[in-house]
Amino acid sequence: MADNHMAGSAESSLGAVLARKAPVRGLEVVLTVVLLLAWVLALYFPTTRSMVSIWERSETFAHGFVVFPIFLYLLWRRRDALATVERTRCVPALLGIAGAGAVWFIGEQV
Repeated sequence: MADNHMAGSAESSLGAVLARKAPVRGLEVVLTVVLLLAWVLALYFPTTRSMVSIWERSETFAHGFVVFPIFLYLLWRRRDALATVERTRCVPALLGIAGAGAVWFIGEQV
């Protein structure tokens, strides 16, 4: 019976530790996404500046200013579900991103 009590105590303390760390992981996911997006916008700053310039002078593309706040709202709304997603590498996705970046880079050079 003493062993059973010890096991229950260990499980409850483990649950307490996991419960404490859960909000940090959710915040970690949100910060990672926001920082990666900021990094991409900074990396492609001339393109970012060009997009913002078009949004400022064109009524057709003025909605571009609300896309980022809506993205952040949707990310915040689903933060609990995103916090439970297991992070794994996806090589095909990384290759697709690298390929898109290469196409962009070549287009800028031409």
